[in-house]
Amino acid sequence: MGEDECEGYAEIVTYDSASNTAFYVNAVDSSVDMISLADPHNPTHVQTIDVSTYGEPNSIAISDGVVAMAVANGTDDMSNGHILTYSTAGVFLNAYDAGVLPDMVTFTHGGDYILSANEGQPNDNYDVDPEGSVTVVEVATGTVTQIAFTQFNSQRDSLIDSGVRLYANPGSSTVAQDLEPEYIVVSTDDSTAYVAFQENNALGIIDLVDMELDSIVALGTKDYSQGCYDFSDRDGGVEFACGQPVLSMYMPDAIALFESGGNDYIVSANEGDGREYEGTPGYTDEDRGDDLTLNSTYWEERGYDAAAQAELQLDENLGRLKVSIADGDHDGDGQHEEIVGYGARSMSIWNSNGELVFDTGDQISHLTQTYGEYINSYTASRNDDKGAEPEGVTTGSYGGTDYAFLGLERAGGVMVYDLTNPSRAMFDQYVTFSDHVSPEGLTFVSAADSPTNQPLLLVANEVSGTIAIVSPVHQSVPVDQPEDQPCLATDTGTHLAVDCGNQLNVMGDSDVHWMVVGEYDSGLGEGASEISAYDAGTHRSFVVNAVTGSIDILDVSNPSDPYLVHRVSVTNGEPNSVDVHDGVVAIAIAGDGSEGSGMSKQDPGYVLFMDTDGNAISMVSAGALPDMLTFTPNGHAVLVANEGEPNDMYTIDPVGSVSYIDLSGGAANVAQSDVTQLNFYSFESQNATLQTEGVRVF
Repeated sequence: MGEDECEGYAEIVTYDSASNTAFYVNAVDSSVDMISLADPHNPTHVQTIDVSTYGEPNSIAISDGVVAMAVANGTDDMSNGHILTYSTAGVFLNAYDAGVLPDMVTFTHGGDYILSANEGQPNDNYDVDPEGSVTVVEVATGTVTQIAFTQFNSQRDSLIDSGVRLYANPGSSTVAQDLEPEYIVVSTDDSTAYVAFQENNALGIIDLVDMELDSIVALGTKDYSQGCYDFSDRDGGVEFACGQPVLSMYMPDAIALFESGGNDYIVSANEGDGREYEGTPGYTDEDRGDDLTLNSTYWEERGYDAAAQAELQLDENLGRLKVSIADGDHDGDGQHEEIVGYGARSMSIWNSNGELVFDTGDQISHLTQTYGEYINSYTASRNDDKGAEPEGVTTGSYGGTDYAFLGLERAGGVMVYDLTNPSRAMFDQYVTFSDHVSPEGLTFVSAADSPTNQPLLLVANEVSGTIAIVSPVHQSVPVDQPEDQPCLATDTGTHLAVDCGNQLNVMGDSDVHWMVVGEYDSGLGEGASEISAYDAGTHRSFVVNAVTGSIDILDVSNPSDPYLVHRVSVTNGEPNSVDVHDGVVAIAIAGDGSEGSGMSKQDPGYVLFMDTDGNAISMVSAGALPDMLTFTPNGHAVLVANEGEPNDMYTIDPVGSVSYIDLSGGAANVAQSDVTQLNFYSFESQNATLQTEGVRVF
């Protein structure tokens, strides 16, 4: 199957340990596929969950037998989506309203709550811009809390001054509309949720007790002059240059959380993302380096005369670099004092206050170049954009060591980092796959929850539409090499690939490596596996299937042989995110603007709860474009990131928000009164401050 046919069939994956089933999102078919991993070497399809009646699934998560899916509105992508819940058997449980475009879903650690990040992305004309939000569903009661961000509307200037990017529509959207929640993680004590506002280059901190967004922290910029990078696709290959005068915004996509020394840390995959709405009038903040008008006086004071400035903007230097026209012009006169790019081409670690603790610097750029012959999708043609584009990240522990697993969307494969010292994370190895292209969603399965008693890493690959199942293998264990299928050996000469036809290559000096032990391929291609969640009780993974607009329930009890158990369709929306806790699945559902659905991405989405069999339990509304949700660690609530993304014409721009869904009464009993919308209105007056701190607020 060609790349275009496959793209979108496998984006996010999760796992249910009780049933050994993986669930992955199939965006193309608006479904979620269930794959049995009882034998990880031979994963098998169990079931497909069709969620097309709700919309397109974007994300999936599992907790205690409940599969949660974030589903964007299937009728109107400017309308609210849903969080859908199913059992790990693929039985529908419930549907909860989320915000617009729920793009990510997760459970709290205890499984009491489901949270979805409702992105609230605008339409192409940029005349509709829903509010971003977070939806929180209390699993026990079904109570849905929509966490809106409207309290920050009055703080626009101070937020901009702090560095938050608020440059919307242009200037007519509120802060809540401009904020677009991308991803959510929950503190180890379930008291706090951290929301990545990717386009705003900021981190939101949500109080899950009061169910409101407390603060927005600008993430600032990375100084590329401190490293060596290649920013051109027209310099004859990979040609690193050091000291280049470029700043770039971190703009993380996925974030993960781990605890070390009694403190919580946030790991970010710094992909970067500009705004480009191609309707009428539309809006874009992207351009090329050679299209910028530099402030010649300012640059001369920095040591760049007219000739040096012209040389900077040559195609082989910075002329081809994708840059932001909305950033770096300090006084708004159209002349840029700084050249500002998108994404940091790195993984970062932040403390619980949003302060930078560690960054991988230029290491990823050099590693992908060094091992380029083993990379299946990255070429020098990406250097001018955002490089390898770290997109997905998760954390897990094995052998007493905490690791971060970083998926590279463009380069392919997974970078593994040792997190023993959060302020100095160490590169451990680089795992690449020959047949799996464009990793997006990663789920770590602990040894205790794994059917093999060895930890597993489930990697959903968006373009190839496949799930890679990776497990640690000690180098001392020999693997026979077929004569007609050469395998890459480690530095000890040990072959690592069990099936060299599906080549696994490992780079690094660790004595333990991760390898693919099984995979599930829906055959639907890109979008079929986007977000996944895992239920340890059933060993099932719940996957947002954007292709079918469903949540796919996979049995991963035998990781070598995962199979689809059931595909739960999402109606009246598009699933964006899913999370699972204690048998309750929460799904964030946003509008997709399809005919007859009645919901656009700018309308409030919803959160659907189901058991791990795919049976609906309940459903509550969230904010606009619920794009991600997660349970709190104790499972007492779900938080939903409601992105509130504007429409393409930028005539409608919903408020971004976070929905807090109180599940203390159980998912079956959750009601709309259990949903608290945490908005960002209180930051409206802080635009200037946020922008000064580096938050992208337009």
